Amino acid sequence: MYYLKQNARESYSAIARSLNVSEGTVRSRINKMLQDEVFEYVIHTDPKKNRSGRPGDFRY
Repeated sequence: MYYLKQNARESYSAIARSLNVSEGTVRSRINKMLQDEVFEYVIHTDPKKNRSGRPGDFRY
């Protein structure tokens, strides 16, 4: 969680290198946390750049 809080856009492979674990381990742990609803991905759109012209949030 620490690495995701620091930079949520960090790649699985970069996080894995920092933790000295495999990329698969990081992916599995993040997917498990998503399934357990520990956190969620939220994407905020820029209304000036999206086709509809409306702001929107998408949650995964």
